[in-house]
Amino acid sequence: MSDIEDIQEIANLLVKREKIEVSGLGTMLTSCSITSKFTFPYSENIVVVEVASEKSHQSVKKYCDQTQRDINRKGFVLSNLLSLSILDVLK
Repeated sequence: MSDIEDIQEIANLLVKREKIEVSGLGTMLTSCSITSKFTFPYSENIVVVEVASEKSHQSVKKYCDQTQRDINRKGFVLSNLLSLSILDVLK
């Protein structure tokens, strides 16, 4: 499969998930004043997914883990680089 076909297959899996409001493809550039000892291997293969839910953080994490497993079952390796939760309202 080509890169475009792979991205399309991942997009098709994500679009079926009801709690995913936004998803996108990104790249990451890094810079440092000290020469890096390694090259970040995933800089051009970043998938960003926004999940909207009124449920607890644990419930959303479980949902994201299931989404990741579904994508992995299709033969793609999807790893968590960053998980960010934003607290909307303090109780």
